Amino acid sequence: MGMLRPSWGRVGALALALFAPAASAQPLGPAPAFTPSRHGTNRWEGSLAAVSVATVVAPASRGSDVALSLGAGVAPRAWLGRGFQLRGAFSLSRVFTSSDSTTTRPETRVHDPSVALWFHGIPSFAGFHPAVALGLVFPLSVESQARTLLLGTQLTAQLAWWRRVSSVTLFARAAVGWEHSFYEYSTPGVRSAPSSRPTCYGSSSGSSSCADQLSGLASISDSLWWSLAFAPRWRHFSPGVSFQLDRAIPASFSTVVGLSTSASDRYYSSFSTWLEFIPTPPLSVLLSYTLSRPVLDADGTYGNPFWAPHKPAVVALTLVLRLDELVAAARGEPAGPGGIVRW
Repeated sequence: MGMLRPSWGRVGALALALFAPAASAQPLGPAPAFTPSRHGTNRWEGSLAAVSVATVVAPASRGSDVALSLGAGVAPRAWLGRGFQLRGAFSLSRVFTSSDSTTTRPETRVHDPSVALWFHGIPSFAGFHPAVALGLVFPLSVESQARTLLLGTQLTAQLAWWRRVSSVTLFARAAVGWEHSFYEYSTPGVRSAPSSRPTCYGSSSGSSSCADQLSGLASISDSLWWSLAFAPRWRHFSPGVSFQLDRAIPASFSTVVGLSTSASDRYYSSFSTWLEFIPTPPLSVLLSYTLSRPVLDADGTYGNPFWAPHKPAVVALTLVLRLDELVAAARGEPAGPGGIVRW
């Protein structure tokens, strides 16, 4: 949230993020009725792993942003019964070229893992399938540690819909969410042990060890977001598009004398489009384009959410392995709707 440059954590888990709303449409056939107990279906349905190669499309003036990254991620899911499902996500990436978000070349980055408990037992209505979730994010990345993040919490609600029309299966998903982060400090910290980290509030020396905390830029305390995704499937192909809008609310803190602080909410958008090729059910290849940017340009006008000449975008080629379908095949079990639809 609130990143003005490409997040290589998102690159490493690009397929995990895209496939969570909609990996592709359901198998060619009638949509099976949802059964909260999931009896007789693959307990691990929805689980997948991904490996991606990504680069940045950026103007020459931002040459330092152009980077080549190799990412890998895994997103296991397990049905617990009575409509409950436990989900996890973990990813890492290795940047081989110069990047504004790394300090060495090449550099391997571990990104924040997350877990979430989903409930799919809410009755469906008018063809829509609702679900809600509570999640936690753990600060393993250097970015989160620099922001002194202690724990991230998430609350999500979604509606999924799918329908078969002739040889095409339509799939759509809408979601809203709220995230709250707990920090040690409300401004970015420094790369030092907590025991030796100075308390910079009230300091007027402006030393390098306190520079980040004295910048006056508050970390994001709360985030409100909504997203829409649409991904039809025809035979072995599934094009998709998604859009997300975020409202980032900075943490509040006492203003230090002589420092100017901005408590204004920040707004960001994220647009993604992709084409998925599914040669065989356990495997698929994804070519995607993603642009994440502030809603407003530097002059205060609304910017183009699909293409911005001065904002780098990420282009990725991803190989996705559907772990649930491998388990189902090994056990001779049928894959449920979540085996292809990530709803």
